[in-house]
Amino acid sequence: MPDAPVLDLHTLGAAFVRGPDGAVIQGLGAKSLGALVFLALSPGGAAPRDVLVDLLWGRGAPEQGRASLRQELRRMKKALGPLFEAAVETPGGQIALRPGAVRCDALELERACEARDTAGLAALLGLCGGAFLAPLSVPETAFQDWQAERNSRAESLATEGLLRLMLLDESAGRLDRAAAAARALLALDPLQEDVHAALVRLHVAAGRPALARRQIESARALFMAELGEPPETDLEALLPAPPAAPAPAARGARRPAPEPARPADPRDRPLVALIADPDPARVPSPEALHALASDALGRLAALSGLRALDAAHLAPAAPERLLEAADYVVRIAPAPPEAPAPGRELRRRSDRPGPDAAARDASRPLSADALATVADPAPTPSPEPDAPCPALRVTLARRGDGAAHALRRLAPAAGEGEPIARLAPALAALLAAELGRAERLRVGRPPAADTPWDRLMQAEAALADLDPRAAETARDALEADLARTPGDPRLLATLARCHLADALEGWAEAPREAAFRARELALRAHRRTPDDPTAQHVLGLAAAAMGDPEGARLHQLRVLARHPGHAPAEGELARLLALAGDAPEAELRAARALATAPDDPLAPAWATAPALARFAAGDPAGALAALDAPPAPARALAPDAPAAALLRAASLAAIGREPAPALAALAARRAAAASPAAFAEALALAHPLADRARLDALLAALPA
Repeated sequence: MPDAPVLDLHTLGAAFVRGPDGAVIQGLGAKSLGALVFLALSPGGAAPRDVLVDLLWGRGAPEQGRASLRQELRRMKKALGPLFEAAVETPGGQIALRPGAVRCDALELERACEARDTAGLAALLGLCGGAFLAPLSVPETAFQDWQAERNSRAESLATEGLLRLMLLDESAGRLDRAAAAARALLALDPLQEDVHAALVRLHVAAGRPALARRQIESARALFMAELGEPPETDLEALLPAPPAAPAPAARGARRPAPEPARPADPRDRPLVALIADPDPARVPSPEALHALASDALGRLAALSGLRALDAAHLAPAAPERLLEAADYVVRIAPAPPEAPAPGRELRRRSDRPGPDAAARDASRPLSADALATVADPAPTPSPEPDAPCPALRVTLARRGDGAAHALRRLAPAAGEGEPIARLAPALAALLAAELGRAERLRVGRPPAADTPWDRLMQAEAALADLDPRAAETARDALEADLARTPGDPRLLATLARCHLADALEGWAEAPREAAFRARELALRAHRRTPDDPTAQHVLGLAAAAMGDPEGARLHQLRVLARHPGHAPAEGELARLLALAGDAPEAELRAARALATAPDDPLAPAWATAPALARFAAGDPAGALAALDAPPAPARALAPDAPAAALLRAASLAAIGREPAPALAALAARRAAAASPAAFAEALALAHPLADRARLDALLAALPA
């Protein structure tokens, strides 16, 4: 094995070979270069001679092709000189590259995309030079098909890796490198509206408004030239508003009378106030905790759909006024230093706690009518020993509902950057999950006001409960609302979720058509509000249902790029990575999603990610073991959850055991479906564990 590579293959955006001195090697023909690259990307760096003949000389007779291969090897040996023997060997019927003798940028790109940190991902910035072997002209159909497949793979991997790099660098405050990742993404696909918006946002955050303005003008010109219309995203809204100069008041002039209060708009969402309660005995300082609250509040409105008070209203003197004005009051304070016992399960109960419990658990007694939910401190994530920001205690109260309390410990998640900065997206994600749950509970307690917002929450509740009749009723009501306000993005996104449930639960007679309808509605919502994570998330779910796992992963990564900690995106990404056999990353994503939103209706599917990854890797026995030891919280993996039941049945069948007992849990779901055929098609869309023939064989064992 040579000490260093003797050949350097450049395949992305160019096609040439460099020697160990860095000089480009002349005299290599297109087929010689194509053969070297094919070998470099083949398992073990080797391929049979007949495979190379079919790839590069498949149009002629086999004997003629083998002769052409021998002649091409002679030309290659002449061009490479002594480097040929150092890099290439021809044992028997194979041609192989010597281990360690050849470097290939396409392989470097794949390794960079596998990195778990920004140090590895940053290598992508120097690797994404263009299309795979773009200038190489080989007329063989087999080679062109292979080239197109490798190019598609390289683009997908680069896009996914660059999105992760942009997400991590932006959250850690490395704005210049995040902007470089955004520019590299636009070089791959210039018509990505959300990436243009991200680049504008990064320029603004870095204090470069002139560059942000130029980026907006460039994006507008590009879209007009390519599509004949400007971007649908309002990029101008991302620019900072110029400070308004106060008009000088004329001496002796009367002050204008205050405007009459605006009548309550039935579309107004509940108002959320976030109050920071610093503890002088421990860090962080009041300023640091206030900055955390402001950052989390800015993220919360997009995640939850509720209105949030402007950060300027979070001054320490404001709490009592906020208590009177807001529908929800959230308090954050440094948690006590003792951590929860390892492995302790998060417990919730729906009964109202008494006044003593409220006073004991709340960070400060609240004048609201009591509390809606009680939770013991969550066991994960655990506080970092030397973190400048301790774990937080979070208290939530809703006025007028007779009970609304949630207590959680929240510690900085593992990652790069200051712990105080890493807490903001986690806090926003936690509150979005809790507030959404509280609103669903509220509309379930009659009488509820009949407003568009209430109907939205009733639809969310029906989807959470997987109630087909309630979901159909709610969907019809939302369709009527949409007819009156056809551009409402929140209505569009929620209706998309309703149709997606029809597709994935088999409530629709034609599940695939329902998935297409969901995609259409989600796309309309996303074009109107690119910042809304729900629409982008549903686009990813629809892409997965329609057999596009790479597109599905990119949609979820785009959600996380704008909204770190978004539990549904983390959970769906865990499932998609598990299907691809990436067990470590799938387990990490599933743990994040479950820690944030353990009560989400899709949490059982997230909890199967470790088992699903083992099944996808060809280890059904390991999948069964993982199903019997699911990630925390263990209660998320209910035995009657379709994802768990179907995976268990498929694993049992794969090792020759009877799957029928595991499938019994699906009987109730099949009864709620539009028909047995619709149920089978929905399972194939939602849980692609096997081909349709194996799935039909499993369902044949389902008890009548």
